[in-house]
Amino acid sequence: MGAAEYFSSIQKLYAGGRATERSYRGYLARLIETLEPIDCGAPDYIITQRGLPVGYIEAKNLDQKTDLDAAEKSAQLERYLKSLNNLALTNYLEFRFYKNGSKVAAVSIGKLNGGKLAPAPENWAHFADLLRDFCAYTGQTITAPEKLAKMMAGKARLMQEIIFNTVNSAGDNSLKEQLLAFRKILIHDMDAKQFSDIYAQTITYGLFAARLHDRTLENFSRQEARELAPRSNPFLRQFFDYISGANLDDNVAWIVDDLANIFLRCDVRTILQNFGAATKQTDQLVHFYEAF
Repeated sequence: MGAAEYFSSIQKLYAGGRATERSYRGYLARLIETLEPIDCGAPDYIITQRGLPVGYIEAKNLDQKTDLDAAEKSAQLERYLKSLNNLALTNYLEFRFYKNGSKVAAVSIGKLNGGKLAPAPENWAHFADLLRDFCAYTGQTITAPEKLAKMMAGKARLMQEIIFNTVNSAGDNSLKEQLLAFRKILIHDMDAKQFSDIYAQTITYGLFAARLHDRTLENFSRQEARELAPRSNPFLRQFFDYISGANLDDNVAWIVDDLANIFLRCDVRTILQNFGAATKQTDQLVHFYEAF
């Protein structure tokens, strides 16, 4: 599927008058997978390479009411821009691309005029190039301890919010079971906010500690973190049994994988040594946690 076929598909769908935001998702996923042999997932789209996230697309509905300028200023997108280094915002016609929190490009493949979609074929080649560049994002190698600590904190804050919302959502989910387990083991009257904060920090710093003991720097994942958890710490090993497995709630799995991708781009051991040398601290792990 190329840009022309993609536009034709959403044009027909829109003309039918019954399309919702989710109706268009399959067409965009097919377009991305045609341009780049990678996987798409949710929310709303997650672009992955070798099982790790490299980009995120936040999609809004294609209708007269959707205002991408307003969406760009929303609290939701503000949180994403602080935590996700490669992000796109779209209403399926206009695409805005952000790297490291800043908008770097925008393109429209058509416009909505009078209830009909008008194509802009002169932009289709540029759109395809921007989408390929978005999907090929690898990120910068992280060498500065301050940058790593800041990125870890941003991921942890977003993760805390996601966990809190999931625990407070209707219906049963595995994170609610984890909260009950934490109440039995740690704090009997722990509330959802405390749990979300502790859980997010434990995941973040647990992955960091696992990467610190990783001898194979060319790969890293939450599954590998489980194998690297020290046997002397049964709580952490049991904790990562859940984090590394298929039962991890989908609402959280994507941000955990994104964090693992951050650590994949790091030689954590060298970063920690440099941090200790700069701060003249002997227990770098503890003091790096304070910076985080």
